[in-house]
Amino acid sequence: MTFSGPDAVKRAVMAGLGIAIVSKLTVEDEVKAGRLAVVAFHLALPSRPIHIIDHPQKHHGAACRAMLSLLTTTFPQEVQ
Repeated sequence: MTFSGPDAVKRAVMAGLGIAIVSKLTVEDEVKAGRLAVVAFHLALPSRPIHIIDHPQKHHGAACRAMLSLLTTTFPQEVQ
């Protein structure tokens, strides 16, 4: 299935359509309210490449610079 965002994924899971892997912060309220449950598993999660595409003359604001810094320090071997 394809969903438009995390809220649609949560509604589908709450309707009993299956399970999903989403950010813990995304479901925090629903887990506290007992509408969703966290299931622990010990499988390797799939990975996918993330590409950073930048315009060389683009001015970056503080949020963008912080994200680029986080990516380059967290994944130094991946960023070229």
